Amino acid sequence: MLVQLTYVNGFDSIWEYVTAFEQQTISWEAAVGPRCPICGGAADYAPIPAYVRGVATLWPCREGHVWIARFRCRKTGRTFSLLPCQLVPYHRYTVDSILGALLLAAQLQGPRRAGLSRSPGELPPDSTVCRWLLFRWLHVAVRGLRRAHAVLAQGRELGAVRSGDEVADQLIEVAVYVGAFAPCGRGPPSLRAVRRLLAHYQHRSQATHFLLGTPSQQRGA
Repeated sequence: MLVQLTYVNGFDSIWEYVTAFEQQTISWEAAVGPRCPICGGAADYAPIPAYVRGVATLWPCREGHVWIARFRCRKTGRTFSLLPCQLVPYHRYTVDSILGALLLAAQLQGPRRAGLSRSPGELPPDSTVCRWLLFRWLHVAVRGLRRAHAVLAQGRELGAVRSGDEVADQLIEVAVYVGAFAPCGRGPPSLRAVRRLLAHYQHRSQATHFLLGTPSQQRGA
C-alpha cells in the first residue's frame, strides 16, 4: 500500500508547484528529511518514478495534471509519496478551491439560510461543480477542521466556532474557522485567509496529517 505523506511548501498555488517540479528546482532530500519515514533509517530510501494525477482549481478555473514524487524504503520495500499540501487525498479539487467554494456558499445564505442551493451558479462560469459535490466538500471540510481544531487554535481565537448538524450551521462553522485567519467580508472568497489557515496548520502540526481528506494508509482504519 502506498503511504501518502504531506509535502509542506510555500508555493502560492498548485500550478507553481507543477512548474517547480518540471524545472527540477525542488529538493526532495530536504522535503523528506534525513530519515526514511517508513523505517526510520538514516536516508534509507530511494526515489522511484513519479506518478501523475488530475487536479482542478476554481480560482483560476483550470484543470491539469500534477506530478507526485514517490520513494521506496530500502529496508521494507514499501513506497511512499509526497502529496503537496495544496491537494486533498482522493479529491481532484485543491484545498483552497474546496474551502473557497464553501465560504462563498456561506456568504450567499442570507437571512433565509439558503444553504448550498445558490452556490453552483455563483462559481466561475467554466466550473462544473454541482450541489452534490458541494455537500460532499462540506462533509470533508467540517470533519477536517474539527479534527484539526486543537492545532488551529494555537495562537488563534476560535471561541466563536459552533458545531451543528444543519448545512447552514456547518457553512457558518467553516467560515468562522477561516475568518480567524483573515476577515472574510463580502465579495469573493478570501483565498489568502484559506492559505494562511493551511500554512498555520502545516507548521503547527509538523506535517503529520493532511488538513482535509484521508490518506491511503488511514482509509478503512
